[in-house]
Amino acid sequence: MVVNNISEDKDTSNKQGEDQEKLQKAAETAQDVLIKAESVFPFVLFPDTITVSRMKVAVIRRSFFRVADVISLQIDDILNVEVDTGPLFGALNIFTRVYGSDPLQIKYLDRKSAIDVKRILEGYVIARKREIDTSGIEKGQLIMLLTQLGSDSAMT
Repeated sequence: MVVNNISEDKDTSNKQGEDQEKLQKAAETAQDVLIKAESVFPFVLFPDTITVSRMKVAVIRRSFFRVADVISLQIDDILNVEVDTGPLFGALNIFTRVYGSDPLQIKYLDRKSAIDVKRILEGYVIARKREIDTSGIEKGQLIMLLTQLGSDSAMT
């Protein structure tokens, strides 16, 4: 009986060590910012920000000096991403499981930033639906691959 307990303790200890290692690696790469975009100042007094990292999307909506509403979404909770573009500006509409039928909207982004964020998010959504593990891919390579995957042939 004592031999069994020692064996079980070693197995538990090994699993805890592996889990801690996995968690540590996830924590190190979780803060890798793939893309960040901010609404344009003259049109918005307190600019909103969207940041896409390896694990989540953070939308920061500012309403006054040093006042912000921070919304964090897991990539898996994103259903669809739309971009509305004009000659100078763009707006992102992010449809999620969390917010129901109303999209999370970020307005007055510069046109290129709105398109770039849309491509990376759409690429990430496709990768996750196909159960592709992106954790081992170098940051620059990941950005390029997600952009390629999320690109629409009609959008320039």
